[in-house]
Amino acid sequence: MAELSSGKTPFYNRSHNSNLALDICDGLRPEFGKGTPEIYKKLAYKCMNANSIERPTADELYQVVNLWNDILNGKFLG
Repeated sequence: MAELSSGKTPFYNRSHNSNLALDICDGLRPEFGKGTPEIYKKLAYKCMNANSIERPTADELYQVVNLWNDILNGKFLG
């Protein structure tokens, strides 16, 4: 999700080595592009939660993205 937001692969400016892996284990997360909506970043951070139990399921992601799609297409404007 960060790559979609920024147009850059995560950690493009760092060597992909054990130091990066350790930093990720310590909580490092990719950056998002300027202007990325907070609701989008919040969902992305949930997906990157170190505790897999706290991450949304595929079904939950599907529901959220479909809701966003419905909102963007005016289905809730009456």
